[in-house]
Amino acid sequence: MRRTTMHGRVAGRDRSPAFSGPWYELRAMIVRKAADDYIDTIRGLWKSGLVIEDKRLRLKEKLELERFFYSKWYDCLCDVPPDKLIRSCIIKAKELEREAIERKNKQEVRKLLKKAV
Repeated sequence: MRRTTMHGRVAGRDRSPAFSGPWYELRAMIVRKAADDYIDTIRGLWKSGLVIEDKRLRLKEKLELERFFYSKWYDCLCDVPPDKLIRSCIIKAKELEREAIERKNKQEVRKLLKKAV
């Protein structure tokens, strides 16, 4: 399972017991899951060959996640500004796509080298 790295703090500005331990972790996991879903959705939008219905579904999911990031609920869970989180997710998605392309290219080179030998 991929974990998104986020800079900033999850809600719980004070160190009272209600804002530490499992509650703090739950809040962090909710935001982290939304960020991971956003990254997966963006990467899915970048895939070629998607039929229009699939693209629409992914765009709808992207908008729903962005609506969550700008909601009061997100603001209660996390101190990270939504614009910063979205920008970080896009950067992470680009890095993951670059790595996937590099892996695919290495596999193709290996196949070509095997055929040549």
